[in-house]
Amino acid sequence: LHCHSLTLLSLASNKITDFSSALVSLKNLTSINLLRNRIEKLPSNIGDLVSLTNLELANNLITEIPHSFGKLVNLDRLNLECNRIRSLPESFGGMKCTTLNLNSNELTTLHPCVGSMIHLKFLSINENYLK
Repeated sequence: LHCHSLTLLSLASNKITDFSSALVSLKNLTSINLLRNRIEKLPSNIGDLVSLTNLELANNLITEIPHSFGKLVNLDRLNLECNRIRSLPESFGGMKCTTLNLNSNELTTLHPCVGSMIHLKFLSINENYLK
C-alpha cells in the first residue's frame, strides 16, 4: 500500500483473513475498522501504528493480542468484542484507552494490568468465562 496520507481505513464486513503487516506501514492511520471479517491473528508489530486512536476488530476470530499493543499510546477506543481472546498481554496496562470492549470472548480471568489503565472510563467484559 502506498497511501501514506491515509488516516481512516474501513474494511468492515468482508472476508479478510489476514491483518496485513503492510497496514502497519501506514503510520498516519488514526482509525481502522475491520469489523465482521475472519481475522485470526494480528501482526506482532501492530504497536508501530502510534497515531491510531480508534481500532475496531469486533466479530473476527482473534485468539491472541500481541505484546506490542502497549505501544499504541494514542489509542482511545478499542473494540475486541466477539472474538476468541483467552488472555490479555501485560502491556495493556500502559495504554491510555478510555473505552475497551471485550464482550463475548473466552477470557477466564481479567489480567491485573486492566486495573492500571487509569484513563479507562468504559469497560465491558460481558459473556466471557470469568470466574
